[in-house]
Amino acid sequence: MIQSAHEFVMSEPIRILRTSLGFLLGVLLCLAGLFVCMPLAGILGFRREWMFAVLYGLMLLIAEGIVLRKAESAIAQGILIATSFAFLMDAGLGFVLRNRLLAK
Repeated sequence: MIQSAHEFVMSEPIRILRTSLGFLLGVLLCLAGLFVCMPLAGILGFRREWMFAVLYGLMLLIAEGIVLRKAESAIAQGILIATSFAFLMDAGLGFVLRNRLLAK
């Protein structure tokens, strides 16, 4: 279905709003995953600090895989932006922790 230019302009602010709401939902998802991974890493007995970053990264990849099924949705795109940003920060943290442990 082809939309007119007027309908496209009217729907653009709604799409931006939904993407922003999806981003905020993604941030909440990442924070919830962080607080789930902390006790889980303790229960599994991870003794290395960088293993926590690996566990959190796996959780983020699983969450992104689930969200990618609905990638056409603006909310899903916002969630993917937030989880991708968290995954990049987690990868950086993992490398820093690993290099710090190797330097000892």
